[in-house]
Amino acid sequence: MTSNQQNTSRATIGHLLQRISLSTQDLAAGKPLEDLRCKLLLEECAVLSATCTEPAFLTRIENALLDLDSLSAVGKAECLASLIPELESILHQGESCDVTPPPSTSGLDLGPDPADPALHVPLSDDNELLAEFAKETTRLLLELEAELQGGPANGTEDIMERAFRYFHTVKGGAIYLGLTPISDLARELEFLLDAVKSQTIAFSDELLSITLRGSGILRDFAREIAARVDGSTPNTPVTLPTARLVATIKPIHGRSAPQPTPAEPALQPPPREDDTLGEHSDDPLDFMHRKGNIPARGSAAEAVHDAKILVVDDSKMMRVGIIRSLKQLGFQTMTEAENGREALDRLGQADYDLMLLDVEMPEVNGLQVLDEIRKHPQSAPPVIVISGSQHTGDAVRCIEMGAEDYLPKPFDPVLLRARVATSIERKRLRDLEKEHLSRIREEHDMVVAEKEKTDKLLHNILPRSIVHRLKGGEKLIADAHPSVTVLFADLVGFTQLSRTMEASRLVKMLNAIFSAFDMLVERSGLEKIKTIGDSYMVVSGAPEHRERHAQAAAELALSMIESVIKINEVNQTDLQVRIGLNSGPVVAGVIGMRKFTYDLWGDTVNTASRIETAGIPGKVLCSSATAELLKEEFDLEDNGPLELKGIGASHTFFIKGRKPMEWTF
Repeated sequence: MTSNQQNTSRATIGHLLQRISLSTQDLAAGKPLEDLRCKLLLEECAVLSATCTEPAFLTRIENALLDLDSLSAVGKAECLASLIPELESILHQGESCDVTPPPSTSGLDLGPDPADPALHVPLSDDNELLAEFAKETTRLLLELEAELQGGPANGTEDIMERAFRYFHTVKGGAIYLGLTPISDLARELEFLLDAVKSQTIAFSDELLSITLRGSGILRDFAREIAARVDGSTPNTPVTLPTARLVATIKPIHGRSAPQPTPAEPALQPPPREDDTLGEHSDDPLDFMHRKGNIPARGSAAEAVHDAKILVVDDSKMMRVGIIRSLKQLGFQTMTEAENGREALDRLGQADYDLMLLDVEMPEVNGLQVLDEIRKHPQSAPPVIVISGSQHTGDAVRCIEMGAEDYLPKPFDPVLLRARVATSIERKRLRDLEKEHLSRIREEHDMVVAEKEKTDKLLHNILPRSIVHRLKGGEKLIADAHPSVTVLFADLVGFTQLSRTMEASRLVKMLNAIFSAFDMLVERSGLEKIKTIGDSYMVVSGAPEHRERHAQAAAELALSMIESVIKINEVNQTDLQVRIGLNSGPVVAGVIGMRKFTYDLWGDTVNTASRIETAGIPGKVLCSSATAELLKEEFDLEDNGPLELKGIGASHTFFIKGRKPMEWTF
């Protein structure tokens, strides 16, 4: 192992020892320790032991990983505690040491320290991200230091809030790039300022000096990154005076400082394709398929590949990092927005399958964006909020305002990709559901339209009350009606006219006459039974009972004669209608299996037909039974008895019209 590698390993082991010690103390105090955090600590130990060529230690760790699920809290604490002597032995070659040196509170003369790591700037395909990290870190810290120079008099709370946010952003970028010493220093400064914000410790000149010194170290490193990215300096290791400053900060905020989240030890740069894919794979989604983060090839995978994602963050570095992570998974279409206002503009210009949204942004922040898009839920994409806020209340508020998920910064790239793939898959399923429901609604509308068409057709064929009875499930409909009036009308001379008139004109004329009859029947509330050639049959008093059925039938008959006269005037024809009426009992019902027909049977029907045949064109002839019902209201002319075929002699009367109304004074 080279001296640089040894220094780096010593520093890394020191940080790992610190986290294991804190986790062991948490377990001993009865605080829960997530299996994920315990597993990550063990995996880091395994990596270090492999680096330091300690096969026996590695075997112990692998066994502990296998038994982790079955261990109790006490078992986990004992397991972690048993690792500390081995790590200290590796760190000091058999000499036990205290991981956290005593703080130096008198001044900040932080010269080189043996524990200071020599760090290589990782020049590679990360150059774009490194350049953004250097640029953004320099800008943020210069702005911060300019404010801090004024001291507490310039507004301690406001300055500490911004300093906390700046260090948090730097920490996220460093973790993402794998720059562990930088992220550790930024984290300690972040913890320190969080303690000041929460008033756990008071702001002082010493804290101001520490904050300025830490900012300066981070900014110097950013300058080194910029120099190496542009090629102005060789890629030699950079020794960073971080160890003693970190050791100074830790006891100040002590156990009151917020502890790293379980996911933070695992935060590493996103895996390269050649690290994660099998040697025989040429599909960038295969790794995530094996991990179970996205569905297998097919429509779901195609939806992931084709998804349009809007990345909204005021940090260019974070946007570049997020987009690069997603591209490695296979996402192709990403759009950037650097603030909430630009995000809303882009949402108004195009549709997106997902939006990754930062909360703390200038102009329009993430919460305002959520508030705006929930006004249009039908067109809004699902939202995953990625925020540097340490308060769980912010996460709850984002979810309440419609966000689908919430990830803290710095984000775990693997976790981010899994959440993104899951959200897009959920949106795909929701879109399929909407499409399915839309199709169901369309089919339902078609069924309703067809039903209405069928009902209309049925109502044109059958009386309304009969249709309702058929739809209600009645199989056989047959009713006896004790008193109705049956009307038959026949167009006189139509047969002769059909021999000389063109067929289309003939049908058109017949249609005009019968359509006029239909309107009169509907207006009078009677029931048309059928047409037979040029004959027309109506019943009054069936299927619905009607007290004055004869009067209604007589009114209809007179109106039918008048309508034919008007049609003759329009068409220059000389057609006449002959009408016969008879009243009495009938049997009515529905016959037919495929073509339903509502019809009437009985002597009353036969007599009405014979009376019409014996009548005179242009007049209404009725039986004595009908005349008896009409005599009080209509002028009747006695026509004497007529010999009706198959019936015999029957007394008949012409209906001339209604009697004039008599007024009494």
